[in-house]
Amino acid sequence: MDEHAHNHDHCNCNETVNLTKIRKCVYDTIVNENGPIKAYDIIERLRDADLKLTPATIYRSLDYLIEKGLIHKINALNAFVSCTCDNHNHEHKTSLMLICSKCHRAQEILDSELCDSIHEHIFKHGMVLEHNCIEIQGICSDCQSAEPHADD
Repeated sequence: MDEHAHNHDHCNCNETVNLTKIRKCVYDTIVNENGPIKAYDIIERLRDADLKLTPATIYRSLDYLIEKGLIHKINALNAFVSCTCDNHNHEHKTSLMLICSKCHRAQEILDSELCDSIHEHIFKHGMVLEHNCIEIQGICSDCQSAEPHADD
């Protein structure tokens, strides 16, 4: 097992992350992707990796990586992205994810004040947060630039 498969040099975490060969391959696939990736696309990318992969195996690996704070699930896309937090402590209160509804690019926003405010409102209204990733959909600047304007 690889106990430090992700780069802990920038982390504040003291936790050992035990990555099996399959977990490491899944994690590396997500990290090397340019955007969100679906579970079945991960299986397809790892087809030649000489691993015995089933959807259940991939989903268990994804659950583990989410639990350890290494990746996020984007429910709107049913896809996964690596955590981009520079000060990674594996105990995010909340991640804010901006998702382009056209190109599906996702960008994690790190704003502790905003997250604290959201948690205050959630608590004030008697809610319990089920997922630690708040998804905000819009159209990214690249896709806005690519759209023809009505004035043209």
